[in-house]
Amino acid sequence: MNSLAVRFGAAAFAMIATIMASAAEVHESWTVLKNGPTNHADMGNLIAVGPSGDVYVAATSYNATTLRYDLTLLRYDSAGAEVWSETLPYRLLPTGPTGLAVDSAGNPIVTSSSYDEPGVRRLSIWKFDGATGTLAWERLHPEAGDCLIGSIATAAVALDAADNVLAAGCGMNLYKYAPDGTLLWQRGGVPAKLDYATDIAIDPAGGVHLAGNDADFSTVGVVVYDAAGTLVWDHVTHGPIFNTFGRTRVALGPAGETVIAADVESMCGVGALRLVRYDASGAELWHRDFQDTPCTNFQPAGVAVASTGDIYVAGSLGSGADIAALKYLPDGTRDWVRTYDGPAHSTDVAFDMAMDAHDNFYIVGEELFQSPQNRDIVTLKYDLAGNLDWSISYAGPAGGNDRPQSIAIGACGQAYVTGYGWNPPFNSDIYVLAYTQDFPGDLDGDGDVDLRDFALFQQDITQSTTPPVPGDLDGDDDVDLDDFILLLHDQSPPCN
Repeated sequence: MNSLAVRFGAAAFAMIATIMASAAEVHESWTVLKNGPTNHADMGNLIAVGPSGDVYVAATSYNATTLRYDLTLLRYDSAGAEVWSETLPYRLLPTGPTGLAVDSAGNPIVTSSSYDEPGVRRLSIWKFDGATGTLAWERLHPEAGDCLIGSIATAAVALDAADNVLAAGCGMNLYKYAPDGTLLWQRGGVPAKLDYATDIAIDPAGGVHLAGNDADFSTVGVVVYDAAGTLVWDHVTHGPIFNTFGRTRVALGPAGETVIAADVESMCGVGALRLVRYDASGAELWHRDFQDTPCTNFQPAGVAVASTGDIYVAGSLGSGADIAALKYLPDGTRDWVRTYDGPAHSTDVAFDMAMDAHDNFYIVGEELFQSPQNRDIVTLKYDLAGNLDWSISYAGPAGGNDRPQSIAIGACGQAYVTGYGWNPPFNSDIYVLAYTQDFPGDLDGDGDVDLRDFALFQQDITQSTTPPVPGDLDGDDDVDLDDFILLLHDQSPPCN
């Protein structure tokens, strides 16, 4: 085996820099079913991972006394133990909280459209103490106009590198707050064709990229401000027949580009993807409309831009609906389309997507298991080539319909999902699901497949495999070329 070690030495360390394929195994590490304070309908809306690896969930709880919707905010440690739970008796819209971010100190910020006692519509911004869950500050901005139609979100939030809070809602009004709640600046009303904010992203220089829709469902677009609040550029677009269906999403690329994904109406009257890529100056580089066939429905659920500039979109495809993943190259060429058909070969719907540090991307959706009243939560992971690395399903203990809403990825590749499911006698409960990925090539157990693992592998080549050593990845009682190939194809997210 010494000669094998020599042959591997140079090649192993030369090849590690180009390894980008993942071959993980996944298992459910913990699950929480949370019943809200009034024993009624509860829904997990948004999930995020904090700097310490703790998990935050923003949820909706129906208050049977006030007949209104309250905000429930939860924090769990990485093992699934509840750190705290906080409920605010604010009159949320039935859509619940629509923005969640966690700052570098572990303090969560939540945004939502809500109503106060006189029935005045407002953008609500709440910041909580991450250690205790108590409310640190709130900012309420009255809103006017018909800017919530259907289930489109109207309150978005993001944080810049200094933990300043950027929040936007009705009228495309944008507010920038310092971490202590001091208002730094406010902007709004640009362009006139956009009525409400649906998504927000912050670039490395602190610039704000705000996606939005108009209230009459004809136009979508993006507005960009610099860190000081100066308008840099704006642009609007529309579908083939000037009609849109759902919220517009925004993502940023490595070359300063801005990408939006919108749900527009096709010539057949069904939903289609409108994907637009802009350069840093706001010039439209290209736009693409996607349908599998001219009259096949596609409903986007998320968009992300990889470190290579490639664009990934998740959504639901077809009237019978499969979960779909799309990849576009930076020049707008569609590279591939992948679909997932659940066990009942019926309606499967994508709800959210996320991307890890290695450009693997994850989709969470619901799959029809047996009947219209038996839907399960399914989580999928795809690699850069569109290979389905793994899928895992969750069926709630009471049967019936279980539905996801949001997914987040931890630093070590953990996948966290929140949603809700039927759980009598409490109507529905908040679900929090945690999945852990196992990487056989992580020989030193530090959560990262790196040079140290290759060094250990070389050491294992010279050792006897009786008893077996960690480098025997395929379990054949020999550390050989087959194990080295497995190591090359094993990658985990960086944890150090």
